[in-house]
Amino acid sequence: MADKKITALTDLGSGNIASADLFHVIDDPSGTPINKKISVASLFANIPTAVTINPGASSNVTINSNTTDSDFIVSTDTVEAFRVDGGNEEVVVNEASGSIDFRVETTSETKALFIDGSADTVTINDGGSDVDFRVEGDTDTDLLVCDAGNDAVIISAASGSFATGAKLQVEGNIVVGATATAYLALRATQTLCGAGAVDVTNSITEIYSTGSNALTFADGVEGQLKFLTMQVAGGTATLTPTNSTGFTTIAFDAVGENALLLFTNSGWNIISANGATIA
Repeated sequence: MADKKITALTDLGSGNIASADLFHVIDDPSGTPINKKISVASLFANIPTAVTINPGASSNVTINSNTTDSDFIVSTDTVEAFRVDGGNEEVVVNEASGSIDFRVETTSETKALFIDGSADTVTINDGGSDVDFRVEGDTDTDLLVCDAGNDAVIISAASGSFATGAKLQVEGNIVVGATATAYLALRATQTLCGAGAVDVTNSITEIYSTGSNALTFADGVEGQLKFLTMQVAGGTATLTPTNSTGFTTIAFDAVGENALLLFTNSGWNIISANGATIA
């Protein structure tokens, strides 16, 4: 092959480089220069050990392959933007606390997740698109849903499963305060048919009497509210709490009769009663 200047050689362009292809190397250019060659495979095999490029089938690119305290850093023209910290084993965006933003796009929203470094804000759906935010629990796939299209927050229900006009909807129980000393508990309704125990785990008990029924009522927790209402009057249902203040029993014998009670100072207290007989 006749000698040619490098500039006169055919440009490989976008063609695929094979591992056996050769590079022209001038060895020891500042001392005694010698023309040599090196294959593509050998070149990448001799890159500093912190970086490994595998030309095989897996085509892996590995940073810090020798597990030393080496960092991988990407910078803008003014400040460090991204760091993989080998020593601390963490990935950091905006390590220098500069004005670097972090942005995640979806097909319809350019700022589905937007962290504004200079404004110190973290925003989901910054552009106000119909993009929902959902958090899954261990068994609940819709533990928390921010339904963007309906401007609603839903707990434990799928997007779109909201009551008309609701801003917040909860499917399940609500307890304000620690479980053992709840100040407010909003839970599902107990349906009590005939004699039995009025529970202290639901906020409302609907009474369906089947005759002269005795109802028991255990102690609640400090600050707990309980609403009782008669739905079917098949006879008189008489409620006797374990501990009460200012009364002993409440008798319900007509549909619509109700009472609201508060547990405080180790006993149930009547806040209001409608039609029920208090003794």
